[in-house]
Amino acid sequence: MFLVKQRYIVQRTKFSGWLMRKHWSSGLFADRLAAELGQERFSTNTINNWRSGKTKPRDQTMLAIKRVSDGELTADDFLIERTPR
Repeated sequence: MFLVKQRYIVQRTKFSGWLMRKHWSSGLFADRLAAELGQERFSTNTINNWRSGKTKPRDQTMLAIKRVSDGELTADDFLIERTPR
């Protein structure tokens, strides 16, 4: 019997990488986004879903994200990047 080593695929969005480079947690980003949108709070679970590519921001939220990130984030940054390990 032979064992075949499987290659795992790491899935994440450019948004997730941006947060890591900035040393921002999902909670911090949620707080900044809530302030920009004039809301009391913004769901950290939603941010985590964006990081993993499960969901994408709505148009109005995307405009606020662009302002919070000083224009560094665009809609394309919420697409999944597949990286072989």
